[in-house]
Amino acid sequence: MAANGGLVMKRSSWIVIVLILAIAVALVVVKAAGKPRLSDEDQIHALLVKGQTAIRHKDLKAAMSCISTSYSDRSGFKYEELRVQAIQAFQQEGRYDCLLENTTISLDRDAASVDTTVTISLASGTSLHKVFSEPITIHLGKERSRRWLILPVERWKIAGIDGLPVESAE
Repeated sequence: MAANGGLVMKRSSWIVIVLILAIAVALVVVKAAGKPRLSDEDQIHALLVKGQTAIRHKDLKAAMSCISTSYSDRSGFKYEELRVQAIQAFQQEGRYDCLLENTTISLDRDAASVDTTVTISLASGTSLHKVFSEPITIHLGKERSRRWLILPVERWKIAGIDGLPVESAE
């Protein structure tokens, strides 16, 4: 009898857990449905701001979350090479500042490009050293992902960049 009572207890515990999860999922769906969807331009702008903030804070995870894992550019860089470059750059002493100027966004369904002039400076102690200052074109694409592991969404990710400096082999 005790074994059967324990089994009932387990079954009722699972029912309670499933009910709690169902309520949580319902709340997430309702909350997500109530939010107004940002325009593609606003989403791209938010991605650029997220990237700038990640560079300022030397936050590798946030910076790489802006980049598509299928990233490639004319210089031959792929996602993993960019990641290694970011790790090396973030190990530098000091604080980065990232400025985007003269930014224009061109949209074409699930692809977009951003023409901008990027200036990245490294502040170390009392000196400010300009690391990069050039016009670039950022190519973006929409990628499917999930919000809260449940809701399917499309997010803009950086798929390639034209105008990055190519390091020469020494």
